[in-house]
Amino acid sequence: MKVTMMGAGAMGGMVGARLAAAGNDVWLVDTWPEHVAKMQKEGLVLDTKDGTKVLKVNATTRVQDVYDQNGYAELVIIFVNANFTDQITRDALAIIGPDTYVLTMQNGVGNADIIARYVPKNRIICGTTLCAGVVEGPGHVRDSSQDYYTAIMPMEGPVTDKIAEVCDTLNGAGLQCEASAGAETAIWRKMCVNCCTCGIGMITRLSCGQVCEEPDGAALVREVIKEVCEVANAKGLGLDYETEVAHFFKVYTPSTHYSSMNQHARKHIKTEVETITGAVVREGNRLGIPVPYNTTIYHLIRMIQDHYEDQMY
Repeated sequence: MKVTMMGAGAMGGMVGARLAAAGNDVWLVDTWPEHVAKMQKEGLVLDTKDGTKVLKVNATTRVQDVYDQNGYAELVIIFVNANFTDQITRDALAIIGPDTYVLTMQNGVGNADIIARYVPKNRIICGTTLCAGVVEGPGHVRDSSQDYYTAIMPMEGPVTDKIAEVCDTLNGAGLQCEASAGAETAIWRKMCVNCCTCGIGMITRLSCGQVCEEPDGAALVREVIKEVCEVANAKGLGLDYETEVAHFFKVYTPSTHYSSMNQHARKHIKTEVETITGAVVREGNRLGIPVPYNTTIYHLIRMIQDHYEDQMY
């Protein structure tokens, strides 16, 4: 499949590398010149639990290069910080033809609505993945996944043959994907994860595994997940609190991965708090569900990111 990754950082780079390794025609578009130059000259280095691979990839900082050399993409995958979704979607219009599908597996909720400003809803695929990645340096990413479960769904309409083909392509890259009109439940299951690993993790600057530690981290995790489940269930999604808590501790207790929001904080850039914890707070308010833990975390993160340069250490 002709796939263009819009964003080749931790997640875009890792997923793009996996898709390339599976034999797809992959282009990586990123704004980091050194990263792109390294990939162009030496390939993309992918570290996994099974070893290191160096993959030949097409990389550029200009979307127009993709169209000039490869025409329209069959699939565009948007994998950028949610704060840049609008700009990156507008950039991608150069390679989005009448038959191109656009997939977002970004953290949180709300990105598909932004993409829909420019792309018909029947060609937008919403998804979530438990995969994780880290940028080790220019042209070098590491797969730090503890789980590869991925779920996708159409933003509008049924699961078509094309969406099934996208699902098969992701499966071929090892992403353990399933396509279902009910994937919104999986998206909110991921919210249980992100509100803890990103929310608690960013404030404390701790890894996913450290966030799980008893007594303090674990206590916060349970309260945060409880609130996310209550909001999701008010939306009719049927999350089971005990199941989500057990899943979180099983998967993330051994993890040494630092969340994307930790990585954003380290670079002193704006986080995705609005599409993660902020989305829970807004939905909770809309539905009349109290979410005091998530609300506190939301305001703390906003304070931190608004004052990176003012912090004592």
